Amino acid sequence: MAPEVGIAEVARAAGVSVSTVSQVLSGNRPVSEATRRKVTAAIENLDYRPHPGARSLRSRRTESIALLVPDITNPFYPLVAVGMQDILMPAGYLLSVVDAGSQTGSGHLLRHVLERRFDGVALHADGLSENDRRRITDSQTRVVALGSDIEIEGSDYVESDDVGGFATVVAHLLSTGRRAIGFIAGEEVADPTKLRVRGFREAFAAAGLSVAESDIVFTSFTREGGHAGVEALYARRTDWDAIVCANDLIAIGAMESLRGRGIRIPDDVAVSGYDDIEAAALVHPSLTTVENPAREIGRTAARLLLSRLSGDNADGPTQHITLATRLVVRESTASAPETRTKGMQ
Repeated sequence: MAPEVGIAEVARAAGVSVSTVSQVLSGNRPVSEATRRKVTAAIENLDYRPHPGARSLRSRRTESIALLVPDITNPFYPLVAVGMQDILMPAGYLLSVVDAGSQTGSGHLLRHVLERRFDGVALHADGLSENDRRRITDSQTRVVALGSDIEIEGSDYVESDDVGGFATVVAHLLSTGRRAIGFIAGEEVADPTKLRVRGFREAFAAAGLSVAESDIVFTSFTREGGHAGVEALYARRTDWDAIVCANDLIAIGAMESLRGRGIRIPDDVAVSGYDDIEAAALVHPSLTTVENPAREIGRTAARLLLSRLSGDNADGPTQHITLATRLVVRESTASAPETRTKGMQ
């Protein structure tokens, strides 16, 4: 086995001092372009790989990023993590995923994450208090928010077009002739819920229709939430011809409950979800949903963090990036029966 190449061998090959090689690696001090090219060529020729621990000591960085998610069991968030790894691993950063708990938000774990001195943190703003925002500011940790602005200068945020995406799927259901449409939303205080409720209302308004408060029930973003949502809707009325759900897990649970009631999907009631997780195409009938670009959200968040950490945009203004969504029509929202459609004309 060949001996491991060290920084001294790189310095000899480049004809420079060990300290110069260290300066090129750390970027802490200016080095001429000619010297930088010589050192870089020596590193490549010798296949030199700096030891992560030593590199961290020199740069005073941990070369690690934390991702705080509200519920790791929701298939949407592992895809966000994969997207972040797509960008972070080639750049030499390690990603750690922390499950904040679907009912409690990210705020209660933030202090522990900041104490461990991650170079950057990606998180949802739900559950953050003013004290949490103060901790982020005081720690000087680079933070990128997923879903909404955390209102800290220099903390970027990336979101998908939840309002437009949800309006699109509701408009699709309206176009099939359905009008008695119930909405099983997520937790009422959650930012995605607020945005998707807004999209729901906008689609009805665009069609010249109104939404009754009894058309919307709030629950958790889980299959169990879907079961609870169906029970709540049917306690209010029994003539629903469509149910839209705030995510695919809710929709899958809702479909299970509807089948348990002997209700046919989509003949009696159409069902739609949101996110387009893998299971959406596998359930029967396959689920109409909206593709929420989880992996690209992760990639974008990672790029924003690296831009701040590398100095390319260290002190620039807050950046806000919105990613497009896409309607995916499947079997669960086939057109309403002809008699029902005629009755609505």
